[in-house]
Amino acid sequence: MVHDASLARDERGPYGRVRAAKLEDEAEDKCPFCGWPLQKWWPHIRAPVFLNSGPAEIRLCHLKCAEDAINTLETAKVKVESEFACSLRELLQRSPNLFARRAAARVSLEEERLHDVATSQEGPCWPFRALPPPPSAAFAVEGILEMRLSASVQLVKIPGELGFARSLDTLCLISNSLTELPPEVGLLTGLTHLYLNGNFLETLPKAVCALPKLQELCLDANKIKELPPITSAKLILLTAPGNNMEEVPLVPHLERLEVHGNQINNIVTSLGSPVMHNLVTLKVMGNQLQKLPEEVSYMTNLRILSVAENRLTSLPEGIAALQGLEWLLAYGNCLGEVSSKIVSGCRGLTRLLLEANPLKPAVVADLIAEVSRSNLKTLGLDTQQVRAALEASTLEELPPAVSVGTVLPLRGSSQISLKLTRASQLRRKPGVKSVAEPGGPADPVDKPAELLIVAFAASQGEPEWLGFLRRLLEHGKVAPLPQPFGHLTDLLEADGAAEQDFDKTMSRFWFGSPCGSATYQEQEVEESEALPLLDFDLLTAVDHRMRWYAEDRPALEEALRKLRPHYSKMLCVGASMGGFAALLHGGLVADGVLALNPQATLTEALLRPPASTPQDLQDLTQSLLDSAKAASDRGAQVTVLCAQKIEEVRSTASLPSLLRLTSQLDDMFERHAALPVLDTFNVNCKQEGAHKTVDAFLKHTGSEKSNTRVLFRKYATGKDGDGHSVLDLAGATALVSELSDKLKIHHNFFYDLETQFYQFDFNGDARLNEEETICMVRSILKQRRSAAGGKPDDALVPYKTPREAGYYVVRELGRGGQGVMYLATKQESGGFFLCRDDDEQQYCIKFYSKKDANAGTVHELVDEFSRMRQFKSQFVAKTYETFQDADFYYLVNEPYFGGDWTKLAHKAHAQGVQMSEDWWRSLFRQCVSGLDYLHKSAQMHCDIKEANLMIKDGHDFLSPQVVYIDFGLSQAFAKKLQNICGTPGYIPPETWNEYVWYPQGDIFSLGVVFFQMLAGRVPSADGVHKGIFQEGADMKQVAKATMQTPPPWHEFPQQWRQLGGVIAAMLQKERILRPRPAALLVDPWFASDSDSPLPRENLARIVGVSREAVCRTSL
Repeated sequence: MVHDASLARDERGPYGRVRAAKLEDEAEDKCPFCGWPLQKWWPHIRAPVFLNSGPAEIRLCHLKCAEDAINTLETAKVKVESEFACSLRELLQRSPNLFARRAAARVSLEEERLHDVATSQEGPCWPFRALPPPPSAAFAVEGILEMRLSASVQLVKIPGELGFARSLDTLCLISNSLTELPPEVGLLTGLTHLYLNGNFLETLPKAVCALPKLQELCLDANKIKELPPITSAKLILLTAPGNNMEEVPLVPHLERLEVHGNQINNIVTSLGSPVMHNLVTLKVMGNQLQKLPEEVSYMTNLRILSVAENRLTSLPEGIAALQGLEWLLAYGNCLGEVSSKIVSGCRGLTRLLLEANPLKPAVVADLIAEVSRSNLKTLGLDTQQVRAALEASTLEELPPAVSVGTVLPLRGSSQISLKLTRASQLRRKPGVKSVAEPGGPADPVDKPAELLIVAFAASQGEPEWLGFLRRLLEHGKVAPLPQPFGHLTDLLEADGAAEQDFDKTMSRFWFGSPCGSATYQEQEVEESEALPLLDFDLLTAVDHRMRWYAEDRPALEEALRKLRPHYSKMLCVGASMGGFAALLHGGLVADGVLALNPQATLTEALLRPPASTPQDLQDLTQSLLDSAKAASDRGAQVTVLCAQKIEEVRSTASLPSLLRLTSQLDDMFERHAALPVLDTFNVNCKQEGAHKTVDAFLKHTGSEKSNTRVLFRKYATGKDGDGHSVLDLAGATALVSELSDKLKIHHNFFYDLETQFYQFDFNGDARLNEEETICMVRSILKQRRSAAGGKPDDALVPYKTPREAGYYVVRELGRGGQGVMYLATKQESGGFFLCRDDDEQQYCIKFYSKKDANAGTVHELVDEFSRMRQFKSQFVAKTYETFQDADFYYLVNEPYFGGDWTKLAHKAHAQGVQMSEDWWRSLFRQCVSGLDYLHKSAQMHCDIKEANLMIKDGHDFLSPQVVYIDFGLSQAFAKKLQNICGTPGYIPPETWNEYVWYPQGDIFSLGVVFFQMLAGRVPSADGVHKGIFQEGADMKQVAKATMQTPPPWHEFPQQWRQLGGVIAAMLQKERILRPRPAALLVDPWFASDSDSPLPRENLARIVGVSREAVCRTSL
């Protein structure tokens, strides 16, 4: 048989082709098995083969010949190396399309797993069996048109041999663990489609971005920060949502650009070019854009423009001339004005969403007035906008196209939008009033319906559930689906099915179809089983950053928990990414969950969120399973539909039980009175002896048996990543309520609990650990103590003079806003004599006058001193003791002789230190580490600046050691401040706005310090030199500059771009966008070994000499 096959191959070739004219090619151009030429349209493979008796050689051969050789390994003349033969055998088994008309190597673990489940008689079983990674032989195949290797967590690197597959036009490497792409991919000059979604790539090789025929490039859910210039002339599709990009390369003929969920802050440098005329879809929602360029007005083919959840303050006027624009999604910005010409000028505009913008009432009225003269089907506005417009105008009624709902704030997130709407208000019938109109139906906020459906949008970032749920309400009833009558495969493989139109075949599954199956139609549900569906409330959730609703998970869970008590039933629905969110969040609070095709095992899913490591995906998967288990424990109904078996549709028969209506709730929302004014607060809190109870409590708050610890363990129901108990806002409310009863104090002691709660949320997860909770309670009670008639107990502070305490003052060190510092030594008492020796330890004593205006703050410092002594960090000033006499408070610290950072650069330059990137990296790492320690100790500084950062040793500036000093302001940080505290120019934007310090404020202040040190902008004491935000003539201008003006990046070292990205994140105007100290420490820049010198122009500025002088010094 083998001999006959060999003869046939000699005559017709390995693929049954007739030999045209046998050419006398070189040996390397012929298959070593059959001797036929290696023509490019036949699949080939580079295999290690044994020719004669020599060692294995890598030879290019026909794939078919290699298959025959490994199947007849015993009798083959030319043998394939055994290990490679096993890999090739596995490839042929797992990828049957290698010999198809369109030859392709396809290995997808997720598809294989779905196939296993679909063909199994036992159904799915968790955990799934482990599947092997793609066989290595896949990268040796040539002459194929398509390669798909997907969903393998073990695929971390692509070998360079892939560059030999020159015939490839499609390369799909989705949802693997790739951290880089080999530059040899740039040799695939015929490549037209490149899909790299769901990996861990940070950039692409330059050659890949220059592929001449590339048409589609998809980079979703990676870690890409920057792309090389894209010069592919035929590229028409570029998608890269869920990355970390700040700019998008320009591509001349692009038709579709989707870059939502990045960090793009200026679209001018990213997209602004008139060559973008071909653009049809532009999605840039969930970024940090502050304006759109006028070039958008020239995108004449634009159909979809989504700029939702950015920081836009205006839209280009030229948008009104885009006749073909159909969707404009601009909600969640800072728009004060939107031209009504957009409604009338964009003839094709059907959807305009503007919720959550501070639109002027007159603007809203003009937009509404234009609706009746346009083709708009939906004008999305929020309740506040419409009510203000109705009050300020003569509008009598709203057109049906105006959809009104309430935007719910989500603390901790600015890019997950929540809109609460009554379903009947999605597209009102003529004559039906809006909830915002006088005489209209009740607002869901004031009078909720009995059913709340939470609809999570999928990864497209669009509220796609609105149309379906609106039609569901119009239908007016729900009923169980009938039982399935067969397999989908039986239908598709039935006799004659191949000749039928596919759509006609599938239409048999739909009620009312003229092609419907008689058997199926006979199973229609009796009318008695149908349930009426009354009007319900709809909460639409959209995650514009494509983080799968997990980036701000605690805040979103808290929002859902607040809504849950006001409804009889809550149902969470979603598809794909939205289905994942429905399970993740709905499993904890909802009565039912309907998830369509959710990706559960994220490490193997073809669609998944961005992540830093595969472990992060595993952790998120485990969170999903925990949520599903919690739903099961609560008795909630969870329905998951996927494309495994048609029988699984029967599980939706349980859906109507979720929609059964129960009795009316008496009072859906509690009516909270306005916060009490100070006088009323004082009257309510001045109960007899209340301050004594509070003082006694404060003395023992830190003890193990204290009320705070006991109550924390009672109400802390959550767990953090390390398994420690944590308390959410609802638990904190219950805790302080019971604590007030125990202490016999008025509940108004904790009237601003929510603000205080987030001030002590140092890790930003909307939950407090035990230490943070204790500190919050202590801080609030101390603030309220004076209102209850109490004062800090001076008796707790020893009463003695410095001489009586054994200190000998040597000299003055300096003066500050809160006192005078002196260098002192400790004396040893020898009877009537005080003896000193030259080796005694030195101390820094701060004298705080009791007559000073800042004495109140000092008093608070005294009250906190016992806690300050517990700080054990090399980066935090060491405090020894405190005492007082009739005139002063005294605070004894360790002295630091290196001086503060205002003269750091001068002193280092004088000692000949090369202030390179690595030198600054050491300093900055110490600063962030010290701040991380403070925040983990539930302590803010609130006055970080150059003068409060010290160098320990004045003789070693080559390896300086950094220490934080001066916590005078940090002790009162949790107060609702009557005046701005801190140093102008370092105070964060939110403190200027709210008069409150939050943990992220310290990050901003430290970012200012880092920038000023490198840019040579450290303020001088005489005011001649000003900081980056101190250019104003008064406080108002400084505040405005801090809140609105970007840093002067032209003064920053241009070569240190990576460090610039770190500092830019620290200087974000929105506090929730700033990283926490722990996150900063793991930034790649801190782990980098780059050590480039400080540019001479920057060095000249920071040491106060000319650039020429620096050059002479260097020479």
